[in-house]
Amino acid sequence: MNADEITILTHFLIRTEMYIGKETKSNIISFLIGFQMGINKEYKEFDDFFNFLQKKYRIGNQSQSWWGQVEEYSKKNNLEWCVSIKRLLFDYFYSINDFENNLEFVEIHKSRIKKLIDNYNDEYDVKAKWESFVILNNENFVSIWNEEELKEINLIEKKLR
Repeated sequence: MNADEITILTHFLIRTEMYIGKETKSNIISFLIGFQMGINKEYKEFDDFFNFLQKKYRIGNQSQSWWGQVEEYSKKNNLEWCVSIKRLLFDYFYSINDFENNLEFVEIHKSRIKKLIDNYNDEYDVKAKWESFVILNNENFVSIWNEEELKEINLIEKKLR
């Protein structure tokens, strides 16, 4: 995926219901498949994403789709499918993205997490959003934060777990 595609999908992942209405597994799958077809890429069902999930998380086999891998990850980690797809795509983006050439992606994602931090006590569904957006097991994600920000993120992470 190129920087523009990652940025567009980041907007989608942060404000999913604005794009598809009700946030459901089938609506997200439909959007992502439609997105891939709409950018005139060969229909490959996110082959690179599939391979990333196989390699990093050891989930999925050749007869399984990427959304089946997300389902497997969800069950293993006791997360909702809609939370897992966002978490895994952000993890994937941080693993493949060239930050110097796509600062927009970083700023969009970082801005949303800062809003979650600022509204931590007010936001009703902060746990699901937090689990979707914060990927502390990805060193590239961790690298975008300064030491003070990272301490705050880790504190909230502990409270939510």
